[in-house]
Amino acid sequence: MDDKRQIDHSGSSESVLREAAEDQLGKSPYAIQKLKGKSPEEIIHELQVHQVELEMQNEELHRARVEADHSRERYLDLFDYAPVGYFTLDKNAVILEANLTGAGLLGIERISLIDMSLTNFIHKDDQDTFYLHRKQVLQTETQHICEIKLVKSHGGWFHAQLQSAIIVDPEGGPGRWRTVVTDITDRKLAQDAVQRAHDELEYRVEERTSDLLKANEALKVEIAERKKGEEALRRSEERYRQLFEKNRAIKLLVDPETAGIVDANTSALEFYGYSLDEIKRLKITDINILASEQVAAAMMATETEGIASHVFQHRLRSGEIRDVEVHSGPIDIQDRKLLYSIIHDITERRKAEEALRQSELRLNLALSGAGLGSWDYNVETGETVCDQRLAEMLGFNLDDIQPHAPWWESLTHPDDWPRTMETFNAHMEGRTPLYEAEFRVRPRFGDWKWVLARGSVVERDKDGAPLRVAGTYLDITERKRAEEALRQSEERFRAIFERSGDMIFMMDSRRKYTQVNPATAETLGLDESEIIGRKPEDIYGEEVGPQLRLLDLRVLAGESIEREHTVRIKGVSLTLNTVLRPLYNAEGEIVGVFGISRDLTERSRALPTPKAAFESYPSEAMKAVMRDARSAAASDGTVLLQGESGSGKDYLARWIHDHSKRSLGPYFSLNCAAISRELAESELFGHERGAFTGAHGRKRGLLELAEGGTLLLNEIGELPLSLQSKLLTFLDTRSFLRVGGEKPINVNARIISATNRSLDKEVEEGRFLSALFYRINVFGITLPPLRDRIEDIPALLEEIMSRLAGELQLTRLPYIDPAFAIALTRYNWPGNVRELRNALERALMLSDGHSLSLALPFVESSREDWSHVSSFPLQERTLHDVTDEVIKSLILEALRRCGGNRRHAARTLGIARDSLYRHMKRFGIMGENQTADQDD
Repeated sequence: MDDKRQIDHSGSSESVLREAAEDQLGKSPYAIQKLKGKSPEEIIHELQVHQVELEMQNEELHRARVEADHSRERYLDLFDYAPVGYFTLDKNAVILEANLTGAGLLGIERISLIDMSLTNFIHKDDQDTFYLHRKQVLQTETQHICEIKLVKSHGGWFHAQLQSAIIVDPEGGPGRWRTVVTDITDRKLAQDAVQRAHDELEYRVEERTSDLLKANEALKVEIAERKKGEEALRRSEERYRQLFEKNRAIKLLVDPETAGIVDANTSALEFYGYSLDEIKRLKITDINILASEQVAAAMMATETEGIASHVFQHRLRSGEIRDVEVHSGPIDIQDRKLLYSIIHDITERRKAEEALRQSELRLNLALSGAGLGSWDYNVETGETVCDQRLAEMLGFNLDDIQPHAPWWESLTHPDDWPRTMETFNAHMEGRTPLYEAEFRVRPRFGDWKWVLARGSVVERDKDGAPLRVAGTYLDITERKRAEEALRQSEERFRAIFERSGDMIFMMDSRRKYTQVNPATAETLGLDESEIIGRKPEDIYGEEVGPQLRLLDLRVLAGESIEREHTVRIKGVSLTLNTVLRPLYNAEGEIVGVFGISRDLTERSRALPTPKAAFESYPSEAMKAVMRDARSAAASDGTVLLQGESGSGKDYLARWIHDHSKRSLGPYFSLNCAAISRELAESELFGHERGAFTGAHGRKRGLLELAEGGTLLLNEIGELPLSLQSKLLTFLDTRSFLRVGGEKPINVNARIISATNRSLDKEVEEGRFLSALFYRINVFGITLPPLRDRIEDIPALLEEIMSRLAGELQLTRLPYIDPAFAIALTRYNWPGNVRELRNALERALMLSDGHSLSLALPFVESSREDWSHVSSFPLQERTLHDVTDEVIKSLILEALRRCGGNRRHAARTLGIARDSLYRHMKRFGIMGENQTADQDD
């Protein structure tokens, strides 16, 4: 643009504009001579000058519109350089190939796109357009472009440009065709906004032109009648008023001294939403959102310096803020010095400009956020221009970048340059739709970097030869390092996986094995092919299937589980310690189960667990206990065992576990009275590292270790109230927190409680929570003291002696005299079975290997009173059972009183010795092998 025609909106621009207007007026056929003084001709002259100014302003607006169009074209060029979607289709629009950008545009994985029809993604409004586009491409075998809306897989849609061309098969017939899909949503929005602004400007120009033509006609009439004096002046003023009122442009007259609005035309009233009376009561500062001082300064500058143009924001009566361009100047009307303002609403134009600026900014931000540097290659000159981001990626200043190919070749690794150029030339020759290559470049400082270069031809001559190629660079060094690290990690994992002696396996979300290591196949005695695709219950059997299924589902829900359990494989029992963890995909979703199992069978065999032979006890009290125990074993509820200390509660708890469906799981026992209150919580619930002084690592509590099995809380009445509350929470939720932990842990363990206290009394005295008592006393069993089942002593004697022989590593047991067994029944055993075991162990340790001797405070009294209580024969008991019970009790009492001498006992009972022998044999009192009785 000529410097003389440039208009600067600074303080001196008004005089330049006025001079240019006067100069232009002088060249106009309607120009008149300037008149001195204040006369009608001077007013006419001012109007003519104003008319020329408006014409020049229109020209300025036109240039601004052209510049906006150029800016839009530059944006579209830059936008087109971005990666585009590329698809290869057959004649029915079935997708044969697609690049990652195309898949990303459609919001679906590339592999899922193959064999799908592109019409599935065409918006319903554009189906006919796409059908016509495809028909034209297939029939004319030439390149065609169309714009349609594409629907993404998740339901959204975007504007897309399809640039398609046919691919002719070797026989020359129609076959596949290719289309390049470009997301033009932002461009469409910008085009729409620019078009609206363009239409608005054209409409304003046409209005202004029409108004100016009308004004010119009015001015010619006024000039022709200027000699008529005051009447002509009056008519001229009337015509001016008519022009002021009826002009579509927004016009205001303002008093510069008071800033009050003197007058407004109809367009101004419609624009601001006021009536004429209302707007005359306002000041210009009431509608201009600038501070009053700034508005006053602008009016003063206009009054002293002449015509000025400003961009303000005006507030309408509705409260809406509009961007306006105000052209102001001084004017004298009836000896009043006023300011006129011609106002143009430029809100839509500013929005269009802002939308274009934001669109360009978003593109730059996208490139910057993605770490992309852009480049532009001129085929004719052989020069390559890059942006600041690419220069910084290479460690150079932008001025240091040399545009010619030899310099770029010097940066590229010599092993990569030939391959890179072959890829580039393939695109230039049209053999590939997109240039894409990975290669190494040496930055200004440091080691080689891996970059991903992408680009495409963006400009061709009339013959289709490439003129310009543009694209991007992406630093993929970290990705390459990550890929190498992943490869090494996979190699290490494969070495551990293949050579580990532990069983390592993976399952999918359906709990089917997807991968197992050789140790798993060897332990299970199966080929890998016989395991893959099967579920754990298919391998280990339906006996443990429900329990394994429950554990796997908990892991698939996000838990990590470690447990010790027993399984049977081909008839052989194996004890395994198994750790199960969730498997996650790249999106953090759980897709399967990862597990490691260690065979602990040999260790378990080295630590045998004694089992109580409760079924062999003849007493009715223990038979009743065993009936309850069998019911408890058949269920999975919480059990409370009560009884005196040493009565066998821990043995009965183990019996219930061994005969329950949890028998293959672990069994743990915690004596709540044997650990300090400070350590009780850690022993039961475990702790995290650093939870307290001395907690150097994470510890799993007995509850967690008992996963899938049973935990006996012996002497539960000794638990402090704080732990009782936490235990109650676990029983209600089946989850707990380790000491110092934050993540809840879910455990499927059965709780059996035991106590020698009266929990009812403990609850009354506030030492035991009533809620916990009701929660653990779901199934209560009370074990009788040994003194109430004295007839079980022979069975206990045999059982305990066998166990002690194993513990003391005795090759043979000492002889047990029948009198010794009878003597044991003469003591009331306040310590119950535990005291009996201790007495027998002490006797074994003191024996000479031939016989046992036992010193107990037996009560010698044959004259003591004796009684026996028996229940009435109901349900399963008969009169014969009650009679046998009485006979057996009498024989035991007689033997006790006679010191085991059967001859004296028979005489005491008044029966023959043979009869006594038969009864003793029938009731199993002395066993089958008997020695001769002692003589009197």
